[in-house]
Amino acid sequence: MMTMGLSVEDEAREAAAWAVANKAHKLFAVSTSAAWQRRAAKAFAAKARSLGLEAEVVELGSTVGFLSALDLEQIKKRVQAEKSPTVFAALDARRPNSFAK
Repeated sequence: MMTMGLSVEDEAREAAAWAVANKAHKLFAVSTSAAWQRRAAKAFAAKARSLGLEAEVVELGSTVGFLSALDLEQIKKRVQAEKSPTVFAALDARRPNSFAK
């Protein structure tokens, strides 16, 4: 048996196409400085732009791939300033302390 999946970039492009199909208007692609997160956010934004939407990549200052309370506050302020934005979060789902085993 062989299992295959899409690349992070392909998944991000699929998410952008879904956002367009669901009539999203303003899009934010949020990442930290982790390489895979940057690639996903850029792929999402590029696909959205190619489909005619306004997309902005927001890179937060975290160097470990996780968000702090300040990072979350920054995202909250950006989102609240827009009318009904769609947010694509290219982030790690694990909590930082899950690495300490």
